[in-house]
Amino acid sequence: MLKAIEIEFKTKKFLISKWVILINRYSCEFIERIIQGGMQKVYQMKNGILKNNCLTLMSIILECYRGGYNEIRKTVITHCLNLVNYGIFSNREMEEIFYWNGKLKMVSNWEKYVLKSTRCRFLYWHRGHFPIFFRNIVEDRHRLNQMNYFLMALRDPLDML
Repeated sequence: MLKAIEIEFKTKKFLISKWVILINRYSCEFIERIIQGGMQKVYQMKNGILKNNCLTLMSIILECYRGGYNEIRKTVITHCLNLVNYGIFSNREMEEIFYWNGKLKMVSNWEKYVLKSTRCRFLYWHRGHFPIFFRNIVEDRHRLNQMNYFLMALRDPLDML
């Protein structure tokens, strides 16, 4: 059953990727609105050097969000937010930014999460039951299509060994 789910995700990968792009755009626009609100506080700063540094960091953050989400950009954004958080964003705004960053990570890494949740490594420890599974599949002619999925599931523990 898990392998059937994995195959369905693989066949729909193109359509899911289109939705991922749209969700990423929407999430990034939401985060950009929060950051634009912080830009107003940066413009009101009196210290010229601190103001210029904060403006540079904020522009780097905005460029990273406009470029799409990946782990490297997430790291750059996190470091820049840690440096900029000098009274620019409230705790609620920072929580919202980190919440949406978590959502971006989850949506962007959907393939990794599907593979991780559909892997069948547990079968290695239950290999004594394989003859029973094979016999049940072969005896019922309506279940022969499950043989392919079962054989795919048997391949999962190989990378672990």
